[in-house]
Amino acid sequence: MVAAALVAFSCASDEAARTRGSVGPGKAARWSVPSGPPFSGKCRAVAVADFNGDNLPDLVTSRVLPPRSKVEFWYGDGRGNWIPGVPLVLNGDVRSISAGDLNRDGWVDVALAVHGDASGIKILLNQGDGSWKSGKPP
Repeated sequence: MVAAALVAFSCASDEAARTRGSVGPGKAARWSVPSGPPFSGKCRAVAVADFNGDNLPDLVTSRVLPPRSKVEFWYGDGRGNWIPGVPLVLNGDVRSISAGDLNRDGWVDVALAVHGDASGIKILLNQGDGSWKSGKPP
């Protein structure tokens, strides 16, 4: 059973992605003060999924670094801490993020909606070792 997390995310200003009420397998829901990865800059999008196969919620976020976006992966440890993954810098403004197993290999992949000079859908295929490979949109 995958743990669940409720994520409240704001793009109104330089704010952090925040989680509330992380729930691990077999644990009762608990509400706590907002917590989240150290995240600065203008946030844009977030998705929650288990990217590393440990049955705990992880985050993928984007923030604006005009004319680029920084896509960051944060791996939850089940105790409210977030371990940073390798960030990616992409041309364009990542406006939306979706997660799912796009190539049916058992690992959760990422689809990014990008606006700007590099407009379109960008696919990041999860290699299962913390690295990501560019894929083709369907």
